[in-house]
Amino acid sequence: MKKLDLESLQNDVLQQLKLINDIELPLNIYDLGLIHNTKVEISKESEVNVEITITQIDSRQNNQFYFLDEIKKQLKKIESINEAKVNFVIGPKWDSSMMTPRGLEKLTNVNSL
Repeated sequence: MKKLDLESLQNDVLQQLKLINDIELPLNIYDLGLIHNTKVEISKESEVNVEITITQIDSRQNNQFYFLDEIKKQLKKIESINEAKVNFVIGPKWDSSMMTPRGLEKLTNVNSL
């Protein structure tokens, strides 16, 4: 198991968040702009605390519980992490300006049924 480096760990966490798809749209939660901020701390050897500012979305129920399970599952895939603690901080209400350019492009190109 490799030693934890905060900068590379932060990058690894963001890459894992990009693998979690939204419940309703064909986009990942990062590009969709649901993840407003992340803060990664190394609390013990191979244990990290991740604080995620997630936007408020009025139309969803229990999305935090779904995302919490998915985030923990993805973070455990990072080789240097044995334990991950995730804390959500509810941030501003979501709007389309929070999406990444990649997310906007993907959403624009989605074919309607």
